Amino acid sequence: MTEDKPERLGVFYRIILRLPKLSLENLPAVMQGLFWVIILPIILIAECYLNFILLLTFPFPINLIVVAGVVLVFFVAVLRIMIERALNVLKMFLYPSRIDKDCEQLVQEYVSLLRKKKK
Repeated sequence: MTEDKPERLGVFYRIILRLPKLSLENLPAVMQGLFWVIILPIILIAECYLNFILLLTFPFPINLIVVAGVVLVFFVAVLRIMIERALNVLKMFLYPSRIDKDCEQLVQEYVSLLRKKKK
């Protein structure tokens, strides 16, 4: 599950995780949210229309193969992103990055930071 031990993952997950993924991590959180809420649904609707047009354009056996290829590409891309996100959540729960501090100690640190900021 950790990055230093990829052999603990199954073969299927290791193959999927080697595929390139859509990286939005460099963008601000607002742009990432706009992508997931507005842009991705528009792309999926456009993909449905594209599949419909491809079904009508090509003759019978070829149209199913072409549409299956388009759907497979979108499915693998979304699957890659979802597996990466699920693994990140598991890492966060199983290997916490920070040590839990006592609540009173955290409040004292916050108060001291506020005092420094006032000066």
